Formats: sequence, C-alpha cells, structure tokens
Amino acid sequence: MKKSMRPVQYRRLAIVCGATLMFFCYPLLTAERTGQALGIKEILLNNSMAVRPAGLVDTVENLEKVLSIAEAGNLLVAWYRATSDGHMRIDVFSDDTRVYSEGKDDAGVWEWPGDKDGPEDVYHEGVGALEHGIEFNIFCLAEFPGRGHEVELAGRETIRGAHYFVLKITLADGFETFRYVNPETWQVDMSRDFRAFHPGLDSTRKDIETRFDQWEQVDGVVFASRSQNVDVESGEVLATIRVLRSRYNLPAHELELARSYVPAEAPTAGRKIAGSTAVPLR
Repeated sequence: MKKSMRPVQYRRLAIVCGATLMFFCYPLLTAERTGQALGIKEILLNNSMAVRPAGLVDTVENLEKVLSIAEAGNLLVAWYRATSDGHMRIDVFSDDTRVYSEGKDDAGVWEWPGDKDGPEDVYHEGVGALEHGIEFNIFCLAEFPGRGHEVELAGRETIRGAHYFVLKITLADGFETFRYVNPETWQVDMSRDFRAFHPGLDSTRKDIETRFDQWEQVDGVVFASRSQNVDVESGEVLATIRVLRSRYNLPAHELELARSYVPAEAPTAGRKIAGSTAVPLR
C-alpha cells in the first residue's frame, strides 16, 4: 500500500533533489593513455570540457529542471529553479496537487507546505543543502576556487572497475564532499558525503553515495539525467531522481521565483506550467 506523506517529508524530498541536482561531444585523452600524472588544474579543465563542451563556462545564469522523485514507495514531481546569484525555488507535486514549496531569496530561506496559507521563513539544518545545490547545479567544479571553495586531489580509488580521481571539496561554509571523476569521460560519476540524509527530521549522519548516469546535453550543458542516493553501509537505494526536462539561461520571468507564486498544476516533460499566477500573500 502506498504510504501517505507528511509535509515535513515533502521538505526532505525537496532538499534531496536540490542537493543532487553533470555524453560529452568529443573524446578527451585519459590519464592512462597519456601516461601523465595529472594535477588538479588539468583534471578540472578536462571536467569543464566534458560538462561544457560548447565552452559555456561562466555563462550559465540560471536553470530549470522538472524531476521525478521516487522514495519510500512514493513518486512525486518537482519543479526546480536556481540562479547564479544564489536564488532558488522548488515546488513538489503529488499528481497535480502542490504539496510543498521551498526557496531562497534575498530575504533568506522560506518554505510553504501545501496545507498552509502562505510561506514562512525557516532556519532548519537543510538550509545549507539548498545553497550547496545551487553551487553544484549552476557552476563547473573549475569555478569553485574562485567562489571561495577549496578543491584538492585526494588520490585515486578503484570502484566498480573505474579508477577514479577523487576530489575533496570543502565549500566556503565548511561542508566537505568528495567527487569521483572518471578518467575515461571526465564526468563526475558519483559523490560521497557523510551527512544526514533528511536534515531537520533525522540528524543521524551516514555515508551516502550519489551515483550519476544517463548523460544528456541541453543548451550546451551536459548533465546526468538520473541520480541515485545509496546508503554505503547497507547498499540500500534511498532515492532515485530522474530529470524529465532541463533548460538553461531562461528569461527571468519564466523562472517564477517569487514567494507568492502559486503553480496551478504540475509541470510535465513537454510543457510549461499552464495557468499559473502570482497571488498576494494571506
């Protein structure tokens, strides 16, 4: 039987897809083929060429993704938007009903459960995850040092037959994460973090591996259209997220980031949300 979900659980799913939310067009030489011991600069350059094959580094101003989220027997649709100036919004739907919204603007982070009259400021532990999601979704890893984040080569590791470059990334707020760069494709195949999977509901930290695959290219940007969060210790798949639609550098008015905005229906892979309006807060 399908489980019912509480508003706090929708918030958890919003944080998951925001945080985890990188097919390249021409071959790149691998470290094994060249015989070179590559340094961090070369690795980041190759990764940039793989995820921005059209040379669009520093040119992504915003993005929109329509996602399906499968977790704990539930299947939801999420509409995620983020901008390079640090704003974001995600709306989560069950069928065509909006069940949860969350965002970050100049005034801070807010949330709006579907059963409430309007949005409220929040300060839960998941705030950092929303900010991290903006960084990893908008910017190439090569841009991170210039944004106050530290990226260092932690070594090599062989996992499931691939001999990865392991990058340790320390974000400006102190959060540490590891990204695994495949030297055959220069894509980030996975990440590993020690964190709470659903901050604000359960603070228990665990080793979580996020696996990225099914690469696609849209608007000159290459990204993984599927990701899975896996508990490293148990091997359990915690959540699977699929990208149904992705767009980059949209006109600002199409992002609909205002707190007062109320989507009339859930988006689909082939159409924009129809009949949506901004309404005054009650």
